[in-house]
Amino acid sequence: MRLFIIIVSLLSVSCDYFSEQEDINYRFYINSGWYEFEQGNYEESKGFFSEAIDLFENNNSENVTEAHLGMGWSNVYHANNSPGYSQYNLREDYRIDAEANFKNAVSEFTDDVASSIYYDALFGQIVILSYFSIKAEVSYYNNPNDSTLLEESIAYSDSLLTGSEELLIISPNYNFAHDERINVDNIYLLRAQTFVRTDEIESAWSEITNIIDLPPECEEQVNIYECLDAFNEW
Repeated sequence: MRLFIIIVSLLSVSCDYFSEQEDINYRFYINSGWYEFEQGNYEESKGFFSEAIDLFENNNSENVTEAHLGMGWSNVYHANNSPGYSQYNLREDYRIDAEANFKNAVSEFTDDVASSIYYDALFGQIVILSYFSIKAEVSYYNNPNDSTLLEESIAYSDSLLTGSEELLIISPNYNFAHDERINVDNIYLLRAQTFVRTDEIESAWSEITNIIDLPPECEEQVNIYECLDAFNEW
């Protein structure tokens, strides 16, 4: 009996050890992915996050959710840093992948996962929705007979406003830990741009007034288009 107890105890210690080692492996891939992301090495960051998903997808843990999140943001930044007409299709592929990555991160979120991961995934979805809304609107103006493009743009805009409203409620002081330039002001700016696209100018100005650091073109609230353009240089 005493031998049996000793064996069971050893097995218990061994299981704890391997579980601890597994968690270390999780964090290695996730931390390495974010490190490469912050260095601007998006292909490398995606490699680490992809490996984490491949190895641990069935564990339903925080790290798998965070790996989807990291893939999403890596794809967004990779698209934004792939300029030129020759890379247009590549950028589109990255953004489509990012949309799926953020959707996976949101859908796999559970209460034992850090809430900041959910916030970052929601904001990622908002960024992608903004892009697809603009793309559909531009396509509509180039093809005014295709009303489905306008409907697409409106649908993306509605989803953006709904998602961003949720994020502002649950994280009113939002900031993205992996890029200090991104905070709650970016949410208000995306909402303002969206209201301009839906021709709700007063609502756009209302969002602008929530932004702490405004360019001079916005302070007098004269021309919303000049105000929004000014953010590109601000």
